[in-house]
Amino acid sequence: MLLNTIKGLTAFVTGGGSGLGLAVCRHLAGLGIRVVTIDLKPSEEKIDNVTGIKGDIRKETDIMEALKLCQDSNDGQQRLNILVNCAGVANAFKLYNFNSQKPQRLRDFLDLVEINVYGTFNVIRLSIPLLANNPMSENGTKSVIVNTSSILAWEGHEGQTGYSATQGALNAMTLPLSRDLAKEGIRVNTIATGFFETPLVIRSNAPELFEFIQCATPCPSRLGQPEEFSKLVETIIENPMLNGEIIRLDGACRWPERG
Repeated sequence: MLLNTIKGLTAFVTGGGSGLGLAVCRHLAGLGIRVVTIDLKPSEEKIDNVTGIKGDIRKETDIMEALKLCQDSNDGQQRLNILVNCAGVANAFKLYNFNSQKPQRLRDFLDLVEINVYGTFNVIRLSIPLLANNPMSENGTKSVIVNTSSILAWEGHEGQTGYSATQGALNAMTLPLSRDLAKEGIRVNTIATGFFETPLVIRSNAPELFEFIQCATPCPSRLGQPEEFSKLVETIIENPMLNGEIIRLDGACRWPERG
């Protein structure tokens, strides 16, 4: 898949109701790609070339309903060239609260695992038949999967044990999954994001958090823009040699040393 042939392809984007997923939907639709997206809270924004449904990536029936909408407008056949997994959740709890003398609730951890890991895995396994049902292109590929993780897989701080574990799991899937699907011409890459301007971050409205982000992100010293994420998705789609990679998109973010 090269840039001059990208128009008319079909993409399935999870988590397209807001944040990075919504930015990807806008960007790919602007390139002439047909987009189907699923989210627990779909966006009310109307975007040409984008069909959104309410659904849960943990539920097979919801995913299959979305995949049925991945159709070629010319012949009505099911088509899927691009899968972008943006759906995910985050929380922050220390494993043990020494003030209340209580451990973290197991449910808090299971919520992260069920959506971030189980949900992503579930979408991929159900999408594979459509991703494989494409003719092999001249560059030796049929389709591409782009997953989203976080730099907190490596840079996790206090209270992020559970979240960091799920992000590490997503990263660990990348290479073996690309090898599993290589013979079918399906590429797999993961974008590990730093701090981006998404509703999850903006809702916190914590000046100390934004100050910390600026301190931890050398250049550019700011929140990333969702459009910068979606442009990297485009690059991964158009470059057939990008496969099995975990790409950090974080402005060289590292936790600052404590003084």
